[in-house]
Amino acid sequence: MRIAAGVAAIAVLVAALAVALRRTGEPVTSPPDRGSPSAAESESGGASEPDGPPSSPELDDEMATNTMTDVEGASGMRPEQVRAAALYLLEGDWEDHVHPDWRTRVAEWAPTAPIVVGDVTIAEDRRTVTADLAMVLAAPTDEVVLRALAAASVLGDTAFDIQVSVDGAAIEPEVDRDGARVIVRLPTAAEEQDGRVLRVTTTYRIPLADDVIDDGGPAGGGLLARSADVTTLGHWLPVPTFDPGPMVPRGDVGAFDAALWSVRVRHPGVLVTGGTETPCPQEPAGCTSVVGIGLRDLSGALLDEGRAVAEVAGEHLAIRGFGPAGREPEAVTDEAAASAVVLTEAFGPLPWRELDVVAVPLGHAGMEFPGMIWLQSSRWASDGGFASYVTAHEVGHQWFHALVGNGSLSAPFLDESVAQYTAYLVFADLYGEEQAASLASEQFGGRFNRAGRPDDPVCLALDAFASASSYGAVVYGLGGQLWVDLDQQFGRDRVLAMLRMLIEQVGLSSAVGPDEFVAAASASGDVDLEAELARLLLDDRC
Repeated sequence: MRIAAGVAAIAVLVAALAVALRRTGEPVTSPPDRGSPSAAESESGGASEPDGPPSSPELDDEMATNTMTDVEGASGMRPEQVRAAALYLLEGDWEDHVHPDWRTRVAEWAPTAPIVVGDVTIAEDRRTVTADLAMVLAAPTDEVVLRALAAASVLGDTAFDIQVSVDGAAIEPEVDRDGARVIVRLPTAAEEQDGRVLRVTTTYRIPLADDVIDDGGPAGGGLLARSADVTTLGHWLPVPTFDPGPMVPRGDVGAFDAALWSVRVRHPGVLVTGGTETPCPQEPAGCTSVVGIGLRDLSGALLDEGRAVAEVAGEHLAIRGFGPAGREPEAVTDEAAASAVVLTEAFGPLPWRELDVVAVPLGHAGMEFPGMIWLQSSRWASDGGFASYVTAHEVGHQWFHALVGNGSLSAPFLDESVAQYTAYLVFADLYGEEQAASLASEQFGGRFNRAGRPDDPVCLALDAFASASSYGAVVYGLGGQLWVDLDQQFGRDRVLAMLRMLIEQVGLSSAVGPDEFVAAASASGDVDLEAELARLLLDDRC
């Protein structure tokens, strides 16, 4: 079964109109001149047909695969050439990476999605990362901001180095280490140019976890660090962000467009990522090929050999659990799988087919990435209490953060508060309504009350909150409680119908704001819920 006839038609059309690839997979820098006869035609006296299609061959499996695994080749192509290869693989080799219910939607999304082709090496001593990335951006733009956690000043002297070129021309980027970002100002694109191809190469050192300055933010919390038996690779590859402001010392940084990823990683140990990993073809051990469909980021964890793995092959989503060294992973993996079942019934399946749950040392309880969640090693447990709540919250982020994307700097409430509500739903289903009410009382309303009920509105941007304490109390505490209150005021079915409509309307889209939440209630026909969401989210103070 193919993903959709639409992908096939687009791939063939793009290939016929624009793709000029040799059968070896190397790019032809210029398409055939339709108005000039070929050498053979000149010798025979024949003439070309100016209005006919170019004579370059259509894509085949080898050509498409070569394009999506060769950074050098991809970075020298036109955007539509790389995209044609990606679309070709989506209707063939990559088809099984997409849930059947999402194949038509992915077919509609993919023709304008960002594409990342990468070749990455992690040194044997796990101290250094070298990455070479070709990024296909969907539309011409004059500035791109790359979120680069490895540049964060709180990581210390990571010897961060980066080079950028666009359409083959080198550009001097501006590195903002305090803001963990790289600003790339691009030359003006030709009017007919359909997108841009950036080549980004970077080398940096991964710091020891003990050397990281804990400022309370994501970098200080250990998202990119070396520990005794695990190297965390959170936001480890520079990626374009639609929240271009500097990272602040609180909150998350996951404001990225859903993209198509094809990255080869050479590494020691065992690599786990948010994508689907397979051994590199015709490569020695220690090379992993990673494909991600619709992932907003491709983060990972590098584990020691021998870490125990538990797997739950669910109907909609396979769950893999990697517990702390020396501890069994089954109970937490089972609970994550149970959480995913509850939320799939509530919101529908995710586009991707696998979710990894990994125990890592962190400065906070958990962290979400598309296709992967991390749980603090010391809290790895299925206890029906705080540890179970964290698991349910992070699994919920797969729908609200990874699937429905929002600006983590500009509107953190939109994913964090709904992830709180997903934990409430999981507890109600797995442990009963009374236990769910207890969770809300402790972690939602209780957290807000214990912080003194700060007056900041929930819809503020991350850096507009009065303090880190206010941010946590309002976004996680009051935010979670607001959804529970809506659940009780309007009924769970009406709230879930609105959130399902939101997923239907904006799943895999770029930045989603409060207006889209209100519009989803309108589209679901719930006038009263629409009015209440508008009152809560469209606050003039924001």
